[in-house]
Amino acid sequence: MKVEVIAKYTFDENYFQSYWRDWSKSRSVGRKWAIPIGVFFITTGVLSFVMSSKPLLSLIVFFIGLVNLIWHFWEKRIWFNNRRSAKNFGKENKLCFSKEGILIESSHSKGEMTWEALESIKKASDGLFLVLQKEISIYIPKQSVTNETDLNLIVKMYRDSNA
Repeated sequence: MKVEVIAKYTFDENYFQSYWRDWSKSRSVGRKWAIPIGVFFITTGVLSFVMSSKPLLSLIVFFIGLVNLIWHFWEKRIWFNNRRSAKNFGKENKLCFSKEGILIESSHSKGEMTWEALESIKKASDGLFLVLQKEISIYIPKQSVTNETDLNLIVKMYRDSNA
């Protein structure tokens, strides 16, 4: 296997911040709207309470927004805590990409997969998601490769293999 692109990254705080940001913007259906929807409901509830004769309905709308925001930040906190307590936190990962497929090396495993193992590749603002199946993906941050051209080459190798 002739390696064309190597991605190296560590499962650290920066990796997971980037992962969460890109996942919530590009992969999650509801996450990218959680904060705007929560703020909208809270604002609508407050304005309705001030201007309306139906305070109960206003409070319900307000609490829907509040619960939405609390849920978003609580889920994020749990997600980060689970990642921080995993045994691979702080460990380096290496992915070697070639026309034949992907070689994966980490502190706990080593393996190979062909491009056909991927359902798709999704570009995000700070990296790429290698989608194995719905809700399961490998995130590759931009910082893990030499330059952005390498990310484009990964996408090209995937597309060429599925042509």
